[in-house]
Amino acid sequence: MPRRMSVPLSNLPPGTDALRLRGNLEIYWDRISVAYAEDLPEVKRVDLPPVAARLAQTGFPKRLTFPQARPGYDYRTRTPFWDTRAMAGFYTRLGLVDDLVSEADDALAIIGSGEEIHLEFEAPAEPPQGWTRRLVLESRGWTKDMDLYTKDGETLAPIPETGRDSAWPQALHAAYNNRWRDGR
Repeated sequence: MPRRMSVPLSNLPPGTDALRLRGNLEIYWDRISVAYAEDLPEVKRVDLPPVAARLAQTGFPKRLTFPQARPGYDYRTRTPFWDTRAMAGFYTRLGLVDDLVSEADDALAIIGSGEEIHLEFEAPAEPPQGWTRRLVLESRGWTKDMDLYTKDGETLAPIPETGRDSAWPQALHAAYNNRWRDGR
């Protein structure tokens, strides 16, 4: 699946223009860049809290295959079913899920295949003349698959935790994560 990521590389010697990557995964890279941080004294960050978050079953978009087997999806053409199985466990109920996505805590919105969370934000104020606005969605979460080598890959449990106070996330999970799917 296509991914974009950034990784901080501390202590690179000045002028570094080559990196060696080693691993045991089959990964296809189409571009790797090294960017050096710059001081930007006039940058202004504005956090926009979500004003609405809804979980819905939306179906599966038509899969497209681009050059080099890069996948793509046509969201205008959807089917309600696909050849996927669900892990057994309690998923988040359909509907509003604002409390689960408003804070970075151990409370999770648990969604399955063919589902999505629709987020809405208030439009930020127009930037001053000569400025450019960039919107960045920052999210925290985890993904678990049913791969043969995934520990407990047939079930949603165990759910990861950070070790912080768990009373609030547990209360949210009890209220929201109560839609059982038996793994078929």
